[in-house]
Amino acid sequence: MNLEWAVLDAFLAVYLGMALGRWPGFAIDRTGVTLIGAIFLFSVGAVDGAFISGAIDFPTLATASRELPFDLRGQAAMAVFSIVGSNSIGNVPPVTLLLSLDLNLEASSLYALALFSTRRGNLLIVGSIANIIAVQRAREDGIEIGFFEQARIGIPVTLASLAVSYAWLSLIPLPPA
Repeated sequence: MNLEWAVLDAFLAVYLGMALGRWPGFAIDRTGVTLIGAIFLFSVGAVDGAFISGAIDFPTLATASRELPFDLRGQAAMAVFSIVGSNSIGNVPPVTLLLSLDLNLEASSLYALALFSTRRGNLLIVGSIANIIAVQRAREDGIEIGFFEQARIGIPVTLASLAVSYAWLSLIPLPPA
C-alpha cells in the first residue's frame, strides 16, 4: 500500500466519522474514531509516537478521565491500559499520560503499571522496538515475518506473561509505599 494513499484513506475515514459522529455500522464515537485513526497512522509509519503524544491535550484528558464509568486505578485497568497503550504508541507515552492524570494511584496500582507495561511488548510487532529490530533483521536475511506470523506466537506468550504477572501481584504482598 502506498503511504500517501493510506494517509489519505485514514484522513477520509476519520473525517467521515467526525462528521457523522460515529462510523456507520460501528458503536464508536468521535473520540474512538480519532484514536483508531491515530493508531492506524502510527502503524503505517505516517506519524511517530512523539507526534501523537505531543498532540494530546493532557489537562482536558485528565478532566475527562474523572468522568469515566469505570475506575482507572485498579490492577486490571493498569493491565488493559498498558496493553492497549503500549502496543499502539509505545509504553512511555501511555505511562506518562496515566501518571499525569493525578488519579492518586495506590502503590499496588503503580507496581501493576510498572509490571504490565514491561510485559506487554510481545503482543504485536509494534509493541516493542526489539520486535521491530528483529523483524527488520530477519527481512535482511530473506525471512519475512508479518503481523499474523508474529501475532500467532506473540499473543499467547503475552497473555500467559500477563496472567502470571497478575497472579504474582495478587499472591505476593507488595512492599509498603
